[in-house]
This record gives sequence, C-alpha cells and structure tokens, in this order.
Amino acid sequence: PLLWVDKFSLNQGKLSQGLASLPVNLAGCARLVCLLGPTYLDRLWTLLELLTFTRMGADHSALVVLPIGRGVPAAGAEDTAGLEADQ
Repeated sequence: PLLWVDKFSLNQGKLSQGLASLPVNLAGCARLVCLLGPTYLDRLWTLLELLTFTRMGADHSALVVLPIGRGVPAAGAEDTAGLEADQ
C-alpha cells in the first residue's frame, strides 16, 4: 500500500493480534512518520513500532518525527524547535 496507518489498520480492540503482524507491515514501509504527541512515548506499542522499524533494517533517516500538540519538544531537530500545532 502507498499509505498504512496503524491507528486505522490495526483492530484497536484486539491489539495483540495486530501487533503480531506489525513486523510484516513495517518491513514494507520505506519511511515511518511518527506524530509525536504528549502521550506518544507513554504507550508501549508505539515504542515497539519504533524499535521494530529500526530493527527491521531501516535507516534512521527513514524515521520522520513530527511533534504535535503543545509542549512537545522537537526531538533532535533544532530547526523545528518550538514547532507546535494549533489545538
């Protein structure tokens, strides 16, 4: 697929089943875009996505982190420091 969105592609009521196929889905991705909100790093499955994507052999430059929401730091990107989305 051209675009795979885990929020809509994984059955949120049965995440354990969806997580089992996560490596297959991530292996087919040329790029991973993370919308980094205030609670992104608090959820284990989002951290699992990041780990799986990099462990599947993806180059770190293929990981794009877009901070959204108020008070979310632009991790490692000085040119986007202070970037916040309107709420």
